Amino acid sequence: MKRIFYFFLALPLACCLFTACGGDDDEEVKKENPEETVSKAVVINDDGTTSNGMEFVYIDDENFYLGNIKYTIVDDHLEVTGYDKEGFSGQAVIVPSISYQSNTYEVVKIGDRAFSECEKITGVTIPNSITSIGEAAFWDCTALTAVTIPNSVTSIGYSAFYDCTSMTSLTIGNSVASIGNGAFGKCTGLTSVTIPSSVTSIGENVFYGCTGLTSITITNGVTSIDEQAFYGCSGLTSVTIPNSVESISELAFVKSGLTSIKVESGNSTYDSRDNCNAIIVTSTNTLIIGCMNTTIPNSVTSIGKLAFFNCENLKSVTIPNSVTSIDFSAFQGCTGLVSVTIGNSVMSIGPSAFYGCTGLTSVTIPKSVTSISGWGFDGCSSLEEVHCGWTNPPSLDSNVFSNYSATLYIPKGTLKAYEATNPWRKFKKKVEE
Repeated sequence: MKRIFYFFLALPLACCLFTACGGDDDEEVKKENPEETVSKAVVINDDGTTSNGMEFVYIDDENFYLGNIKYTIVDDHLEVTGYDKEGFSGQAVIVPSISYQSNTYEVVKIGDRAFSECEKITGVTIPNSITSIGEAAFWDCTALTAVTIPNSVTSIGYSAFYDCTSMTSLTIGNSVASIGNGAFGKCTGLTSVTIPSSVTSIGENVFYGCTGLTSITITNGVTSIDEQAFYGCSGLTSVTIPNSVESISELAFVKSGLTSIKVESGNSTYDSRDNCNAIIVTSTNTLIIGCMNTTIPNSVTSIGKLAFFNCENLKSVTIPNSVTSIDFSAFQGCTGLVSVTIGNSVMSIGPSAFYGCTGLTSVTIPKSVTSISGWGFDGCSSLEEVHCGWTNPPSLDSNVFSNYSATLYIPKGTLKAYEATNPWRKFKKKVEE
């Protein structure tokens, strides 16, 4: 980058040959650690020297570099808008305020994509003057290891720290109200996070693919957990939902490693009754999120859509007699599921309810079932036994099953009825029992 220093006064040529034109006093300033002066306003002198020894480079009347970080004057304040791709490396030290051209400006924002794809940044010092961190501000900063977001920050933008794969430590200040979608997605080195009570919503994909995350503390104050907020957090084994949460997406914890789910007893919307390791909508008795250790309580009347979606470690499930419906894709992608027993009150099995359960070998369908929607058991390639309780089997779409080599077990005296009805007649082997 071409170095051009801005001078307001005519200076002797000899002085202009140096980055900092000063005597011994200036040399002492240069020795000061910039991080130790982060709480102080930095003065840019007329000759281009600075009060803390950081290098100043003039770009134009509204833009300049200080310590290889680009600052831009916006209205009456400064924003961090970039970095010197040739000169910058290591710790990014953002200063809180700068006196420049006879004006003092507070640094209030880290702008959109300010450090995006900066491979050399290992850390960042964010002062208490910063109130917002923009979209993709640190996106793909793969060497960034630790971030402390001060209490002054109220918003973190979309994908702000996405793909910061080396980040092992994250502290979120207690004034942050909103965390943008995907803000910490793919931060695979992150192991522990506490969401402060100031945050009201955990947005979509906020911790998407954080495979190293083993501990998450959601404090009372969060009201919603959005779609795929913790998608693919395979190291996350337990979560406690505080009593402030009023809305949870069915896909919030898809492909996580959850073995324990607890809802605090004071929550008025959800519960985890009978230590079931699941989230249940209290008013409708609908189980909306389960895990590999879920025991479905006898008081549950419906298995909600996507309730066990892609729960690959679920081995077996017993659906109690209290349940009347299994919604769409409730068990889709449960590749480890071997057997399922459906209670004798279930009337409807939704579309793709057990789609892609490639490990499923046996299923029992009671005579209470009146409908199985399309692709209900499609893709269950290992299916060996299908047990049906109807004396008059319902006619269904042929795409409900894809594996017709399984043995179909039916009540005695019903063979003709099954032979005459789709899709049952397609099963190659039928056994009356």
